[in-house]
Amino acid sequence: MALRRDIVTTIATRLVKIVAGLGAAIITARSLGDAGRGEYFLIVTIALTLVQLGNLGLHSSNTYEVARDPSLLSPLLSNSFWISIGIGLGLAAATAGGAATFGWFSTTSADLLAVVLTVLVPTLLFILLGSNLLVGMSRIAAFNAFELGSTILLVAALGVAALAGFGVRGFVLLTTACWALVALLLLAHLRRGIRGLRFRPDTFKTGLRYSFRAYGIALLAFLALRGNVFLLDQYAGVEELGRYSVALQVVDVLIVLPSSVALVVFPDLVRNAEQRWGRVTRSLLPMAVLSGLTSAAAGLVAKPVFEAMFGAEFSESAAMLWWMLPGVFCLSLATLLSQYLAAIGIPLEVIIVWMLACGIVIGAGFILIPDHGGVGAGAAFSIGYAFVLVALYFVGVRRSRITDSVDLVAEYEHER
Repeated sequence: MALRRDIVTTIATRLVKIVAGLGAAIITARSLGDAGRGEYFLIVTIALTLVQLGNLGLHSSNTYEVARDPSLLSPLLSNSFWISIGIGLGLAAATAGGAATFGWFSTTSADLLAVVLTVLVPTLLFILLGSNLLVGMSRIAAFNAFELGSTILLVAALGVAALAGFGVRGFVLLTTACWALVALLLLAHLRRGIRGLRFRPDTFKTGLRYSFRAYGIALLAFLALRGNVFLLDQYAGVEELGRYSVALQVVDVLIVLPSSVALVVFPDLVRNAEQRWGRVTRSLLPMAVLSGLTSAAAGLVAKPVFEAMFGAEFSESAAMLWWMLPGVFCLSLATLLSQYLAAIGIPLEVIIVWMLACGIVIGAGFILIPDHGGVGAGAAFSIGYAFVLVALYFVGVRRSRITDSVDLVAEYEHER
């Protein structure tokens, strides 16, 4: 009953985030236009990419470790704090330096990028690591509260920026300030009853095997989802990137349901090994029905809704979304399969699958984007995630047949 309640509340929270996220997209698109929206989206994507590069898989390891042993909350929180500062600042400095010296990301200001990344990357990195501790502790209500509160705060700030007539710089700086405030509140919440924030190298070392596998998968999955953003910026221009960003934001909305279910179910799969594969596969059919219906509905209304909500210049975003919808369906089902594979210790085959998928998406992007722009990026997305779904299913079938004799979790414990 508690698990169902957590799933329902998480989905409800994500639905509110959908509405708020669309509101944010409308505000930025209407206030900044397609070029300004593209620049804003590019800066945020750079920050998110650096977070994926710098998290070392510790977000997944945090959930896994604290779900197994709640007493690890204090050392895991301390490590998350210092890792976010150290790695976040290092990546931000390297990227800002490259932008200033070599002209990376020429469509945006190098000095703005430097200021924003210095704050935004460590902030977003800590939010990622800290919120996953809440999930591992099954504090789903607190997790949802931070998700919802941060979204509402961000939309309100963007509304203020729009009313004040700010340009891209003002929008980006207000976004950064909002996320910094959320990070401070999250730290204060997690520190209740915990003294000090001393780095714990012993705890850090014991989780590295799991975290490195999770890191590889998360980074590759992120690049498969967002990697073509940089190709669009290079080959199609910032206006096309702005239109593609709207379609991609709808994709983020459509995968809310499977990601919410996966988020809540994962700690239970870690703690309860009984019939893991059967429990996950029985969820595939209802998820397929729901994902198919929501994707079809989104495709039918995309063009008139985009024109009404974002403006006539974003009508082409509908065609980009249409080409992405098969990939959304496949990603929804693959998300559930991934939870089983993560709960048994992340087999190496999963990393290979994501390496191939990333290569497929970006390789197809190189072929399709120069001539077809955002539509080509959408098609590349669907090709890659169709491969992911098929490959992960066969890996799951194989592993489900051998986990009785070779339990990856037991093997992981032995190696520790």
